[in-house]
Amino acid sequence: MSCCTFSVFMDDFNHYFTLYFDVPPTAQQLKNARSDWRAGNTGYEAAHNAKNRAKDAAAKALEKPLVHIGGRHFAYEGFKAGKAGEVIMTMHQKRNAALISDFYKAHGPCCAGCDWWRFYNSMFGECIKTVPVSGMQRFSMLGITGSSLDAGAGHIATKRDHVCGEFKDEA
Repeated sequence: MSCCTFSVFMDDFNHYFTLYFDVPPTAQQLKNARSDWRAGNTGYEAAHNAKNRAKDAAAKALEKPLVHIGGRHFAYEGFKAGKAGEVIMTMHQKRNAALISDFYKAHGPCCAGCDWWRFYNSMFGECIKTVPVSGMQRFSMLGITGSSLDAGAGHIATKRDHVCGEFKDEA
């Protein structure tokens, strides 16, 4: 339920918005203000929300990007731990990485040693060289033909011993 008529809301919003910002609201900020009005906020509250959204966006812009460190885990770019240049990994991730590395050394070219492969655990991972596919196609190479789990779309999952023509190891 809206707090007031839209014209009264916009007059209030524009008054308070100019107190927070030196420029008029953008089309997206007006769209957000309309959503705030529909949610029952006053013009003051909508202008305050716009200020908070701008503050959050500025803080997010200053964050370092996340980089993939294995499996489903990420760290902030440049975050180091231990020896110089070493990216932080949990003990579990380090154990899985060691198991995968040992498997690759023992069995030769396979997914476990491929630069395109990101492990989920020590047995399975996904090939990021492939384009994303539907949920059931993702897991068909693992022998899964039906599942009560609603798997989302993503890269094809493979066992660590799988070998394909896309193998790449530049390390």
